[in-house]
Amino acid sequence: MSDAYFLPSKIFLPVLKISGELGAAGAADMPLVSRWIENFYRETLHTEPPDLTPRAANKQLSASPESRSKREMIPGATESAVALFVWRDVRPVAMGMLSDEEHPAAGAVCRMNLIYVAPEFRAKGYGRAIVTALAQKSRERGRVPLLYVARENTAAIQLYESLGWRHL
Repeated sequence: MSDAYFLPSKIFLPVLKISGELGAAGAADMPLVSRWIENFYRETLHTEPPDLTPRAANKQLSASPESRSKREMIPGATESAVALFVWRDVRPVAMGMLSDEEHPAAGAVCRMNLIYVAPEFRAKGYGRAIVTALAQKSRERGRVPLLYVARENTAAIQLYESLGWRHL
């Protein structure tokens, strides 16, 4: 079971004191990002990930004209604006996805999804960095940052709440 969390507009985002920066994921990042998405599904959702190979993606795209959306390409994405980001500190260390959506209680939101920090970089501030940077991107889009987190993922919940996120 997952719960929704949002970041109220009155909460100021912290100034990050960690090296690296957020950038759009590029073609060269996709093999690593695909592995991270698989790890995210296994570690966070406790399920097998969808097939992310190029062959599977091409098969989906050729199945019907309706399937030509990023929703089919990136699990968790909506048909609206979608962007996949990585936090780079010499090399990619974390990722996250943003998608514009409408939420019945929160209105125009920018959903943050697939938040993942590579195991060797955990507990070093990169989770805080990518969540903060993605929340800022959401606000720049004029939307309320929103994410869902599994109730048993206490480490993530503690991180979000320490940044001012509130249960919806």
